Amino acid sequence: MPGAADSVWTRLKNRGQQILHRLPGGRFTRHVAILMTTSVASQAIGLAAAPILTRLYSPGDFGLLGVYASLLAFLAVVISLRYEYAIPLPKRNEDAAALVLLALAMIPVSAALSGLAVWFFQEQIILWAGVPELAPYLWILPVSVLPVGIYQILNFWGLRKQSFGAIARTRLTQSVGCAGTQIALFPFGPIGLLLGHLFGRAAGIGTFATMAVRQDGHTFRGVNLRDLVRVAARYRRFPQVSCFSGLLSTSAFQLPLLLLATAYGPIVAGQFALVQRVIGWPMAILGRGVAQVYVAECASMARTSPKSLRQLYLDSSRKLALAAVLPMAFLVVFGPWLMPFVFGEKWADAGRYTQLLAPMAAVQLVFSPVGSTLNVLEKQTWHLGSDIFRSGLVVASIGIPAYLGWTPVAVIASYAGSLLAGYAILWITQLYAIDLHVNRANGKID
Repeated sequence: MPGAADSVWTRLKNRGQQILHRLPGGRFTRHVAILMTTSVASQAIGLAAAPILTRLYSPGDFGLLGVYASLLAFLAVVISLRYEYAIPLPKRNEDAAALVLLALAMIPVSAALSGLAVWFFQEQIILWAGVPELAPYLWILPVSVLPVGIYQILNFWGLRKQSFGAIARTRLTQSVGCAGTQIALFPFGPIGLLLGHLFGRAAGIGTFATMAVRQDGHTFRGVNLRDLVRVAARYRRFPQVSCFSGLLSTSAFQLPLLLLATAYGPIVAGQFALVQRVIGWPMAILGRGVAQVYVAECASMARTSPKSLRQLYLDSSRKLALAAVLPMAFLVVFGPWLMPFVFGEKWADAGRYTQLLAPMAAVQLVFSPVGSTLNVLEKQTWHLGSDIFRSGLVVASIGIPAYLGWTPVAVIASYAGSLLAGYAILWITQLYAIDLHVNRANGKID
């Protein structure tokens, strides 16, 4: 699979090299273009493989994959206590290398603790997740901690070193490796989906490790225990604050599937997981690109031109809304027919879920790229409050109706409607925060 990814990457690089070097804005624009081009390619590979995979595997199998991926997403937040996020920050490469080694040292501990948790609390985990079918495969979870943690850390080192070509290459390798492994292992049942996901997350580690050893091996060899203790204390706010915030942020995206799996089983969860993947594609492409540009502009205006910040927020939101309205309308009208046509008749329920979730996804596409406004304005407590609000909304909108015995369609409608309203409230909250910032800059308030 890595050989196929290398071939695809080579063709993409050769075709795009001349265009990238002609882009205005210097290296920054070219680097963003490289990452976005590869993001489109990797997402396209995943979507192209989806109609094949949905005919090889059942909705229940995808439900198991969704639950496993959700549990792994929570573990990924705490694998190295968020120290990897500090790697790009130090001025000295020696301090950044110490952070890399500190974070790497935590991975075996995290893997061992997760393994013990699976060993001693397997029944409780399965009961909480609501999918007893996952029991034979739960051992994959602690095994996944090692490659996922290593890749996260080395990816941040790559960002620090501005090795965007290597990052892009690993993303493509991950997509090809995941899809190829899942297709190749389908005769073995749902474990093929899980192992494919694991292989996809691990792909690219060798590229980063080789790069780090060849280019910066001397820097890493110079790190000692005193350096590890020093950087651990210097960047202690990452485990103290960022871990909790990261768990809350992750819960907003992962809890819906877990709650649906607990209430209705893996088949409903699998249908929902496929819809999340399909409607999440525009967010992965457009939302991420706009977010990068918006953060840079927002931070600059907050310092130098606060009056322009409000207009930037409104213009960005308006343009995102215009970009989202047509795909949303298409999915609302044709979703019930499109999903079973593309993915197979057994995915008919996913079509109905798509129709319900499309408006919420459109509002999310508008809000998420500008959702960093509170952090840029240094209102971290407001941002933490918004994460708590959103997580509570998810639990209430799914948990209460499910407890009352509503049908899966009704529960998903409750979730979609509640999150749509919630995003609208958060959007207004950010606009209010901008107005406060502008008034403070103008001396109207202290």
